[in-house]
Amino acid sequence: MTHKHRPLLILLLVVLANYLSQIPYDLHLYGLNVNPRGVALLGLTLVWFLTGFWLLLRRSAIGYWLLVAFLTVQVLFYFDNEILLMLYGYGLIYHLTNFRDLVVWAVELVGDVNFIAAAYFLYYLGRNKSALIMTKH
Repeated sequence: MTHKHRPLLILLLVVLANYLSQIPYDLHLYGLNVNPRGVALLGLTLVWFLTGFWLLLRRSAIGYWLLVAFLTVQVLFYFDNEILLMLYGYGLIYHLTNFRDLVVWAVELVGDVNFIAAAYFLYYLGRNKSALIMTKH
C-alpha cells in the first residue's frame, strides 16, 4: 500500500461500518423477515465497493473508476435521503435529533458519516488520481 492509499483505510472502515450496521437495523425493524432483494442489492453494492477498493490498492484505473462510481452513487443516495428530505421535515436534522429509537438513530448517524466520507473521498480521489493509479508512459 502506497502512502497515498493509506487514507483510503478510513473510507474502508466507514463503508464497512455502514454495511455491518444494516444487520442490527434490519433485525430491529423487521425481525427475521428478510427481504432477499434487499440483501442481494446490499451484497452487490458491497462487492462493487470492495472490488473497486481492492483494484485501486493495486493502482488499477478500473478500480479507481469503480470507486468513483460507487462514491458518486452513495453521495447521490445520501443527498436525497439526508438533504432533499429536509424539505419534508425529515433528513439530516431530523435523523440527528430524533432519539426515540436509538438503533435507528445510530444507523442513521453511520449513514450521515458515510455521506460526508463519500463526498470527501470523491474530492480526494479526484485530487490524487495520478498518485493513486499506475499510468502508462
